[in-house]
Amino acid sequence: MANSPNPCSYPHRYIWQVHIALAILKIIGYDLSLINFKAITKSMKILQQHDGSFIPTHIGAETDLRFVYCAAAISYMLDDWSGVDKEITKEYIQNCQRQAVDGGFQGRSNKASDTCYGFWVGGVLKILGGSKFIHKEALQKYLLSCQSKYSGFSKFRGDLPELYHSYYGFSAFSLLEGEAGLNSLCVELGITNRAACGG
Repeated sequence: MANSPNPCSYPHRYIWQVHIALAILKIIGYDLSLINFKAITKSMKILQQHDGSFIPTHIGAETDLRFVYCAAAISYMLDDWSGVDKEITKEYIQNCQRQAVDGGFQGRSNKASDTCYGFWVGGVLKILGGSKFIHKEALQKYLLSCQSKYSGFSKFRGDLPELYHSYYGFSAFSLLEGEAGLNSLCVELGITNRAACGG
């Protein structure tokens, strides 16, 4: 990416791949200031839609709060928000992603609440300084309703648990802070602060 003058010259680059690459570099202690991140921020400007949402790639796709999380985490790690219009991003979250009646969060306004969005939405709100918009008790109740008697979490209430939603269910609980037995979370990396520090 650093040698490419055109951020669109990689048509299949996805925003979550950039997030994962930067997260790995940060975890191993690479100095992110050495990256030519102007191509990344320029690319993110193109991915942000007029309503504040993000598409995952330059060739289009659906908008989803997972991609808003990735853009916020990338900006936070690079300490450069020039690729994100924070105000319309906040409006997007407020307008279409209010906490659902059941206490959970949706990825888009036309979807049912889903365990993993407790992390995706909670994480982006925390990065943007909007944790006050999370009704913590309602989210906790929703997450517990998706916890399986077999252990772990399911995507929806009543489904069987699986690893993906178990991971993000526990991550969402960590964002609530003060949950007994859970370590605090390094939100932009999606891992515990202890793991992020190599401890």
